[in-house]
Amino acid sequence: MIPCYSRKEMSSIARLVSSQCSPHVIPVHDTGMTPLLE
Repeated sequence: MIPCYSRKEMSSIARLVSSQCSPHVIPVHDTGMTPLLE
């Protein structure tokens, strides 16, 4: 399941994820959606 976030939320989440250094979480800026993969 892919949660959908607003662009503002996506930025916050992307920053949070980046700081946690998780290589399989890929922000997809083109669609404004962030697929969160385990």
